[in-house]
Order: sequence, then structure tokens, then C-alpha cells
Amino acid sequence: MADVNAPSGQAPEMAPPIRTDEQILPR
Repeated sequence: MADVNAPSGQAPEMAPPIRTDEQILPR
């Protein structure tokens, strides 16, 4: 989760972040 926030220059990593945000928001 934190890894996705760190690498902001990776395109494939910026896509999945949306799913992690949804899990963190409801939490």
C-alpha cells in the first residue's frame, strides 16, 4: 500500500492505487 504511494513515476503502479484507496476509505 505504501509502496504504491512512493513510486509515483510508475504507470502500472498508479492504476492499482485506486483500488487501495477504496479499501482504505471504507475502513
